[in-house]
Amino acid sequence: MKKTLIISLLLVVSVFKTYAQDMNSDLLEAIKYNSYPDIVNLINKGANTNIADENGATALMWAIFKSDLKTVKYLVTHGAVVTKKGVIYLDDDKSVYYGSPICIAAGEGKLDILKFLHEDCKIPVDDQEVNPTNPKAPGWTALQWACVNSRPYGVSDFDNPEDIEKNYAKVNEEVVDYLIDNNANLNYNQSEEQNTPLLLAILSGKDNIVQVLLNNDAEVSKRNSDGNTAMHLAAMNSKYAIILQILQKKGDVNVQNNEGYTPSMFCVSATNSNVYDRITTLRILFTAGADFSIKNSKGEDVIKLAELEADSSVVSYVRNPDLDYAVLFLFNREKEVYDYVNSDRFIPNKKYVQDYSLLDVAAIKNKTDLIELLLSKGENINSIGYVGMTPLMNASYYDKQEALETLINHGANVDYQIQEQNYNRGKTALHFAVEEGYLPIAIKLINNDANPNLKDDTGNTPLHYSAEKGFIYITKYLLKSGAKINESSKDGSTPLMLAAENNNLNVVKLLTYNKADLKIKNSNGETVLDIVTENKNAELQRFLVSQKYSLSDIVEWGELDDVVEALKIEQNVNVPDDENWYPIHFAVKSGSEEVLKLLIAKGADINVQEQDGYTPLMLATFNNYFSIVKILVYNHADLSIKNKVGQTVMDMARIYEAGRLIDFFKAPQITPMDLIELGYEDDVIKIITSGIQNINKIYSDSTTLLQTASYFGQTKVVKALISKGADANMIGSGGSAICYAIRKGKYKVVELLADVTDLNLPSTEGWRPLHYAAKSGNFKMMKLLISKGANINAQQQGGYTPLMIAAKNNNTLSVKLLIYNHADASLKNLEGNTALDLAMSNNSTETVKFLKNPQISPFDLLNIGYLDEVLKQVNENVIDVNLKNENDGLIVKDYILFAINQKINDCIENNDTTKLNAFTALLEKQLENVVYTASVVEGDHPAYNKGLRGTYYILSYGDFTIDGNNELFSYYKTIINVNKSLTLMKEGKISSYSFEPGRIGISIKTVNVPIEEKRKLIDDYKYWKQKNK
Repeated sequence: MKKTLIISLLLVVSVFKTYAQDMNSDLLEAIKYNSYPDIVNLINKGANTNIADENGATALMWAIFKSDLKTVKYLVTHGAVVTKKGVIYLDDDKSVYYGSPICIAAGEGKLDILKFLHEDCKIPVDDQEVNPTNPKAPGWTALQWACVNSRPYGVSDFDNPEDIEKNYAKVNEEVVDYLIDNNANLNYNQSEEQNTPLLLAILSGKDNIVQVLLNNDAEVSKRNSDGNTAMHLAAMNSKYAIILQILQKKGDVNVQNNEGYTPSMFCVSATNSNVYDRITTLRILFTAGADFSIKNSKGEDVIKLAELEADSSVVSYVRNPDLDYAVLFLFNREKEVYDYVNSDRFIPNKKYVQDYSLLDVAAIKNKTDLIELLLSKGENINSIGYVGMTPLMNASYYDKQEALETLINHGANVDYQIQEQNYNRGKTALHFAVEEGYLPIAIKLINNDANPNLKDDTGNTPLHYSAEKGFIYITKYLLKSGAKINESSKDGSTPLMLAAENNNLNVVKLLTYNKADLKIKNSNGETVLDIVTENKNAELQRFLVSQKYSLSDIVEWGELDDVVEALKIEQNVNVPDDENWYPIHFAVKSGSEEVLKLLIAKGADINVQEQDGYTPLMLATFNNYFSIVKILVYNHADLSIKNKVGQTVMDMARIYEAGRLIDFFKAPQITPMDLIELGYEDDVIKIITSGIQNINKIYSDSTTLLQTASYFGQTKVVKALISKGADANMIGSGGSAICYAIRKGKYKVVELLADVTDLNLPSTEGWRPLHYAAKSGNFKMMKLLISKGANINAQQQGGYTPLMIAAKNNNTLSVKLLIYNHADASLKNLEGNTALDLAMSNNSTETVKFLKNPQISPFDLLNIGYLDEVLKQVNENVIDVNLKNENDGLIVKDYILFAINQKINDCIENNDTTKLNAFTALLEKQLENVVYTASVVEGDHPAYNKGLRGTYYILSYGDFTIDGNNELFSYYKTIINVNKSLTLMKEGKISSYSFEPGRIGISIKTVNVPIEEKRKLIDDYKYWKQKNK
């Protein structure tokens, strides 16, 4: 009986043990197949979470390898030990393996699991894996694995393997970044072959990882067990781009390994790269000082090895090596480059390393003198180089403002789009500037007519990139410059969607404030609200539903008018946000001087500190905004306040090596010149009136107060200075005061100075005021100067007359004005060119056509401002009002209406009521027999996209379709009472008045007219329509 019982018990134990073993095996299998429900079920039934296979690989290791973070967390919370190590073999001969949990996470690119193991489980980032062949030897670290794997071993070749490689390269880069940020040892080389992460990345062909490591100062001189350095391994595979980076880190081109091989020897011996890459690599090494005569342990030099193993062209190169002049810049050997360009040996447009031309390199190095020299020697300004980029694109990409400006001034194509089949296809210089966040570059390009709406190969405009990256000020400038806010990319994404997808709340606010459409759907059928909901961003979700803007929001990215409007609603300018930033902080951050001055005038606390203790003055110092600093100091900002790390503004200026600010903070004084530059006109007038000791003093920028006030168009200041004896004929670096006003288009100041200036007084380069006006194409100013006695045929130092300058700059109207006033077209400059020659050399078709047959038509007279002369000739029957212009089909009558309209707008701008009444009467007379249709449009209208907000009224022939809802408005013909519109203008309720043939447009000011009054205006128009039905 007892014996039977014992046997029974043993059988039960045996069965239970077998059952438990089976359950543990099942757990490993469930993990390998990533079956989460089975994993949970087996663990709940008692399966051992620390079970290991025959190689010691634990359930946790297999979960990291095969499964996801959810499974890993479940195992750890149910007792899995994170420090246990074993081996997971990755190939049949067991030569490749994982040996620790954290190495698996890094090697497989599972960043979320890596973070969990390091941050929650406290596994060190440099934890070494086990080595199954030599347990006492050090193993690899997570960083080494992250530098080797091109993609997870668990991923099969379904779909497109290239896409998998590309996507995983990005993932692995993020893993490497994370490990480095958490202080992983960049130079660890204790494993058997002693390869550092950098050496492994080069060997594995992970160029993107190599760049990350070098950017984080990985040592390039470290050797592996064969004595090879990073330079050797890069040369072995002809990786010349990597070699260039290593050279910048002071890599040795003549370093020898254990067998005496140099990098150059490795390069000629390698047969796994093409001949072009090998010769390019050898040329770089030679330019950097490689000695081809060094011998290895077998007594072989580079030439001998090339003869034994290399292609004939490689042999030919090492026998007669030449320099790569583009590479010389890396070693501060610029003189050799200049000497070469000035020599007879120079070959224009030759391509060097990575298809760079010398013009590309000059742009990248910001060498404007070399750019000028190369262009004079025949270099193509729009040459195509590395990845299809032009020199202008390189200047844009590398933030080289002076180079960019020089190239633009010489005619570089600002809208060229990359044609090569690569990831940059379709991009322009503006795309690169925006992507990199270079606002000054973007501004320069747009100011030189770069198109902000061109799309790259993905269908993205620059606005898409600025929204995606969260660049709020670039976004603001693009919108201001006509960027289309609702444009869709190839996948249907709008800028608003990209901003929301990347959680850029401020950009979302800016875009919605500017009427971005929330209803547009992408190719997946999602609206922006769907995207935000899917991303579970509650803050963005709340905003998109409410669309409420704080004063700080509008201060940060709004225009001055927007802030003025916002202050009518929010009177308190000292309300902080969640991070204790006040509106004045945002005004400083945005660099808006006018908004800052407005907030100070409204009582903003000038010394208020945000959560890190930064005052507005500290923010201005941090951003090196010198003008903003002066405004704050002028308004009594405290220089002694310290932030939370104990820094004053002087400390910050020294840290950032801001020389101008350091000098200013030593003796913070605001001069009258500062007040003019900062726009404090009333304050400077008080100082002028009370008496300035030397009113004609020349300041540090080589200008006088009068010249600077003229430049900024400060009419009241100019009047005050003249009344106190300021000399209008003093010559500064840019000529006399009137020349400064002309260049900036300040007509009122020009009008004022014309009576007190010698208009034929030359600048240091012989330029007269009329030369500057001709260059700018401002024929209104030219007409004024001519009427005041300016010499129309004056020549500057190069022999250029105003007519030549106008012709060279393709200012056809200016050319016509000068010819009408008897400019001599036969005069030649010092190079022997006439105005016609200059127009022809610049392909100025219209100007050339006119100069070949310089006849002034009635249309020309009206275009250049001679309305009175035309009306006189019409009354004398010299001109037929029905004469048709061959170019546009309009008649003289239409042109007269255009000209009168311009006069009306000038009167409104100058508040000239007398002339306004006269031109009103003239317009009424001209419109006596013209019949119009009245169309009233409220809300969305194309004019809105041009910056006109509020209700917009169109009075036009026929029908008018509203953009936005495509609703068709049809109205009956009626006579429009022009005086009604002009009365509204005088009352300040209409901001502009425009005429096209058959159309009068009126823009109602949003800020001055209550909505009730706008509606009444609409009703008035509707009444007129009904009355004349």
